Amino acid sequence: MIKVMIIDDDFITRTKLNTIINWPHYNYEICGVYSNPKNAIENIENDKPDIVITDMSMPILNGVDVIRFLKKEYPSIKTIALSAYDDFDYVRESLKLKAVDYILKNQLNAEELLSVLNTAVKEIEKENNESINRSKLNEELSTHKYLVNRELINKIMNKEFEDENLLKSFIQYFDIKDSMGNLIILALEIDDYETYKSRFTLEDENKFIRSYTEIIKESVFNKEDSIIEYISKGQFLIIINNKKEISLGNIDSKTKETTEKLISVSKRYFNVTISLGISSLCHNVKEILKYVFEANYALKEKFSKGKGKIYKGTQSSIDEIQNFYLSSKDQEKIYNYIIYKEEVLLKEHIEYIFSKIAEMNITRENAREICIEIMTILYRVLKENGFVIQLLGYSYNPIDYIEKLETAEDQKNYLLEISLKIIGILSTYEIRDSYSKYTREAIKYINENFKNNISLTDVSNKLGISSAYLSHTFKSDYPKGFVEYLNLVRVQYAKFLINSGEYTLKEIVGEAGFSSYNYFFKIFKSITGVTPTQFKDTSNSSFTLK
Repeated sequence: MIKVMIIDDDFITRTKLNTIINWPHYNYEICGVYSNPKNAIENIENDKPDIVITDMSMPILNGVDVIRFLKKEYPSIKTIALSAYDDFDYVRESLKLKAVDYILKNQLNAEELLSVLNTAVKEIEKENNESINRSKLNEELSTHKYLVNRELINKIMNKEFEDENLLKSFIQYFDIKDSMGNLIILALEIDDYETYKSRFTLEDENKFIRSYTEIIKESVFNKEDSIIEYISKGQFLIIINNKKEISLGNIDSKTKETTEKLISVSKRYFNVTISLGISSLCHNVKEILKYVFEANYALKEKFSKGKGKIYKGTQSSIDEIQNFYLSSKDQEKIYNYIIYKEEVLLKEHIEYIFSKIAEMNITRENAREICIEIMTILYRVLKENGFVIQLLGYSYNPIDYIEKLETAEDQKNYLLEISLKIIGILSTYEIRDSYSKYTREAIKYINENFKNNISLTDVSNKLGISSAYLSHTFKSDYPKGFVEYLNLVRVQYAKFLINSGEYTLKEIVGEAGFSSYNYFFKIFKSITGVTPTQFKDTSNSSFTLK
């Protein structure tokens, strides 16, 4: 069973969580319930939870403190945040720390809880599988020094230049000879490597790395005067030996010729583009760590300036790293532009934010925080209007996907895509103020419960009115009838499940709330114009990382 720990200082919420579902029936076990987060942390070792559900607003230690502690000390434990409407500062921080999701307390029900728990379980299963595969791959990769290379580069990027042991290790593992001199360091990165990687098995990835390394050696360099080593995530370190070259002009010409060959060979043999960071001239091998840093630092410009380019570094002018954060006014504008469906203004403002990112040349990590700030606003809009995030149609966690995007331009386009999807959802499933109270309540109830076997009669009974009155009122307010709206929401969710690739069509029938396989096919085609099978075939035929 999956072990779940509950942390909340409110007795009513703790009791509700304890009793809201039959935990063992769904293969969950409550291993601990705590009102004091300090006590919960002290009992992590004893309780050994797989998932922790924590309130955000608590005295002494709040939910962000708990999630931050777990991320650092127990990164395999998945966290779910419980929040009130006024806790969004906490929620934003929890998402930055990679909480699985959050649940608004006033919307806490069995369906919502199980949905978020199941998402956490899928992440646990995925990480367990990746851990097994990674162990196998690491055993293979260790013979090629990849792990050691990565560790050395990480230390260099932390500016540990004066560490003599680090210098000795670097020279040893990269096999730098005393006879080498006048070195130029290249940091090479294959663009969109995560996309290419998704096509590979782990064994295929290893073969690709070997093939790329060997072909570059044979096609670009004479083996005796240069070094190429794989680091990680499609990144290579290249050391060009120019000992025989006396003229700076000759060295510049040789470097230019080398970079042109690297670009050409990468495209010809592997159909990939590359980005390059180039150091200035390193005269003394004992100073090489600074130049390795310089080349890798120059490559970081790829994030703000784009892929497929060459970036040159200098020892004298490494820019001061700047930070940029959204102001409260920025956040308010984004929220209001989405709520009021101001597509043009929203696009202009996101364009403005990313122009500042490019202008200030901020780090990829800082940009990720800005993206999460914006994603938190988008999530908030969905939650406040009673929509599940799955209606966006992605089969992955959008926040995790942001980390895979290599440039600010990619991040901007992705956020615009999601924002416009949410505006589309609001337009399609909008709860307008002009609607009657009963129509608004019915739409909200459908949005939150469409997966269940609900009917017009069920909703009218819940609202305390007749089904005939609700049907008439709903159709007077909304352009579609009650059943049509319910089917529209279910089909949108079914499309998400099909895209995820994790369910058969027969399983989707029940998951999306349809009563029968034939009815599902009939309604799906009437709304989308294609059958679920045709939609699935179209979805599978086009390659995408998503």
